[in-house]
Amino acid sequence: MDDPKTRPKAYDFGDFRVDRERRMLLLKTSGRPLPLTSKAFDLLLFFIEHPGQLLDKSKLMSAVWPNVVVEENNLNQHISTLRRLLGERPEERRFIVTVPGRGYQFIAAVQPVGAVESIGPRVPEASPPQAAAETSRHRSSRWRWALGIALVLTAVTVWYVARRVTSPSLPRKSASIEVVAVRPPRVAVLPFENLSPDPNNAFFADGLHEEILSTLAERVPGIEVISRTTMMSYRTSPPKPLAVVARELRASHLIEGSVRREGNRIRLTLQLIDARTDAHIWSSSYDRTLADALALETQVAEQIAGQLAVQFTPAESTEPMRDGEAFDLYLKAVLALRTFIGEEDPATFHQIETLLSRVIQRQPDFAMAYVQRARVRTIWFYSGADTSDAFLSEIRSDLDTAQRLAPQNAFVFAVMALYRMFTNDTSGALDLYARAERLGLTSPEWLVPRTYVLLRRSRIDELDATLQQMLSLDPANPLTIRAAAYSFHQARQPLDALHAAEYARSAFPPLYGVFRGYVLNDFAGSTTELRSFIDRYEPSTDPALFTDSLQDYFIVLRYEHRYAELRAYIDRAPKESGRYYTGPDLGPVGATPTALFRGWADLLLADRAAAMRDGRAVLSFVERQPRTRWNTGYLEMLTALGHTFTGDCDRARAAGKSALGMVARTDDALVWNERALELARVDAWCGAPEDAVALLRDLSSSRPGVGPSAITRDPLFTIPLAKAPSFRMLSQQLESTLLQVGAAASGAISAR
Repeated sequence: MDDPKTRPKAYDFGDFRVDRERRMLLLKTSGRPLPLTSKAFDLLLFFIEHPGQLLDKSKLMSAVWPNVVVEENNLNQHISTLRRLLGERPEERRFIVTVPGRGYQFIAAVQPVGAVESIGPRVPEASPPQAAAETSRHRSSRWRWALGIALVLTAVTVWYVARRVTSPSLPRKSASIEVVAVRPPRVAVLPFENLSPDPNNAFFADGLHEEILSTLAERVPGIEVISRTTMMSYRTSPPKPLAVVARELRASHLIEGSVRREGNRIRLTLQLIDARTDAHIWSSSYDRTLADALALETQVAEQIAGQLAVQFTPAESTEPMRDGEAFDLYLKAVLALRTFIGEEDPATFHQIETLLSRVIQRQPDFAMAYVQRARVRTIWFYSGADTSDAFLSEIRSDLDTAQRLAPQNAFVFAVMALYRMFTNDTSGALDLYARAERLGLTSPEWLVPRTYVLLRRSRIDELDATLQQMLSLDPANPLTIRAAAYSFHQARQPLDALHAAEYARSAFPPLYGVFRGYVLNDFAGSTTELRSFIDRYEPSTDPALFTDSLQDYFIVLRYEHRYAELRAYIDRAPKESGRYYTGPDLGPVGATPTALFRGWADLLLADRAAAMRDGRAVLSFVERQPRTRWNTGYLEMLTALGHTFTGDCDRARAAGKSALGMVARTDDALVWNERALELARVDAWCGAPEDAVALLRDLSSSRPGVGPSAITRDPLFTIPLAKAPSFRMLSQQLESTLLQVGAAASGAISAR
């Protein structure tokens, strides 16, 4: 069994299968992967390859963390993770048994499997409108993270299982998040059936579902609540059998419900089902007027907590909703927030803002209306639509009012944290998220922005632990596949990123294609899949896609050394500038001149005269831009690049260093990395190879950082640094990593 060539491809035990080649733990019945970090998988694999053997802690730590010194608590946490994931309870150890004072034994029967059939991840199928919307939406949002973050704030996730590829110089530290050993009840609230005779009241059933599900997540910390976005994917005709839903979501309990609204009267009927026995353990009906319907969420959550024998956390005393029409307006605003995509959707922004303003007019002491308005305005700001001080003042005013009306409300603190994060106060954002969680906020939608802050502050181990917590609660949301794949890509965990993208393969192929393309380009040195993506979804014959596709063509044609074709493509640009770059690695910086891409293409073509014209165009563009505190550093870097094209290297390097100095790496590693990469290009083309290589060596080993082929295969480095011995040495080191990732990725592809 020590020879990898003779090992089985998979192992079965209990209800589970371990796919050794794809490094996945799956449920045998559905083929659904379970969220498992790389080291937890290594530990599980070592257990099942040594069944029945007494394994002491030192042997386990040596096997899972070779050549790395780790604390024993790290092992304990990973064993607790495995036990929770396998559904073990302290009174019933079916798999991993502790032998006091000696170590652990894996006691389940293990059956080797010679060949693994294709039982890859099964994500609940999106409805046709949802799939069509995502297919069209990807064109304007794939890597544009103002939009992406706005969406994942409203519904987040993807399950991931993968092997992490790390630099030997970066041993992992112990995660700081405590792992709970006993798995709590896991509740799936199915979409409510709308029984209202008036079709215009259909929104009310969805709104009530939203409020009850959110209240369960926030007020009943002793349970896991599957996210609403995942649950809405189960609104199918015919509906899936409850047993299938429970199995796919690993839910211990299901809640079914129906809503009937006639005029001012509401009837809500609910039943709680034990998924393990299919027994109906509780049901109740609530007859209310519209005026007191908002109290339903709290009553329902408290009763369900009592049935599950877990604690219910009362909210602070705030003014309740008293106005029935205001309640309608509020529910419509909250539902619209679920599909809001930032600057590219001004109609929805104004709709939400107007709805919430009308709520405030009708009931000015309702705190949630202020905080929701601050939330949608914060997304609007970060997408770059309005970055003025006056607009930020409006957001702060809403937050101040909400906190005055609800000084101990977890949701208020979460939105305050969102605002701090988007205004680059990452430390303050983490403090506020922690405060919200202490007050009971556990909804996965708020774990997403928290993971983003952790990435910006380079807290990678904590990021991984938080992702595992978040992703297990919302396994059918393509928007969080985007968030997870992006985080893993930036953290230099390419196989994790590939596995995250895998969950979009069947229902959301554009999303699947673009993330696989970028990961394999940056970490395996292959443009094949990114080219396949743009040929299929961004054909060069479609001028409507030009702004969104330029980044992709710029990468593919550059890496394939097709410089003349690249130059011709850029010449088709319909406008002088566009929002080619936005998101967490840049922020709300505004437009980018098309001449930036043309300048690099002309340098690659060795057309210095054309590059000088491009440089003057870039500098002219910068001069015309109004400066804000959000775009000053970006404009300074554009200035550096413009001078690089004109050949004024002293000014270019000075401006590049100035731009890099405007951001603290400890506060925002993503922005620092982006500017450091650009400065390395400036140094490379301005005759400072050692400075360029020093930056590239740093970026190739840090987390977050850049993939190896972004250095070794990018002609923006390979051409100007070709004669630098230090660059050749760095390239040789990184190429070996490229080969490893490429081989691992090829194995994953062949196993599909």
